[in-house]
Amino acid sequence: MSTQAFDADVDVRVSDPSPGAPATEVPARGVSTRTYLVLLSLGLSVPLLLFAGYLIWREAAAARALVDIELRQVPRQISLFIDREFANHVTLLEALASSPSVVQRDFARFHEQARSIRTLPGVNITLRDAVSGRMLVNARVGYGPPETVPIVVRDHDAEIIRDKRPLMSNVYPASTRGAHSVAAAIPILENGEVAYRSEEHTS
Repeated sequence: MSTQAFDADVDVRVSDPSPGAPATEVPARGVSTRTYLVLLSLGLSVPLLLFAGYLIWREAAAARALVDIELRQVPRQISLFIDREFANHVTLLEALASSPSVVQRDFARFHEQARSIRTLPGVNITLRDAVSGRMLVNARVGYGPPETVPIVVRDHDAEIIRDKRPLMSNVYPASTRGAHSVAAAIPILENGEVAYRSEEHTS
């Protein structure tokens, strides 16, 4: 038997195994149970994952918004704190300046009073002559004649004489090496003019 005849015989038997019998269709393979379960799991998991991602995004956005609000409030809180502290220093200086020792030029007595209220470390009270700039009182050290205390001129000296109102100085190098200070200063008037400057220094 030739190869062509064998092939034809195979084709006949495969396509029509019994002559005269009706053709039978081969049933298609259905989806397996494992595949169905995998597809079902994906169908349930994907929406849950998307929803969880959305919740995480919302939570992160809310946290960022809260941080932004807090950051915007920090400068205002610092400003309010500085204003409050400045007002406290000015009140103390004005109470000290109202002492008769200033009018009487009893600077030894003023020095004693300044030292009695200088209770916090790093805080000092001074009294200067507004015209010459001489330091008349320095509560950090013992009282001595004005001539023995060196003259220190700072940027805010002219401003307080010109404006005749309390002010807060810029940060400047303190007498202690490596330290810096800031001062609340008030003018003390005589006959409408600034005669003295009283300052509270914090370093």
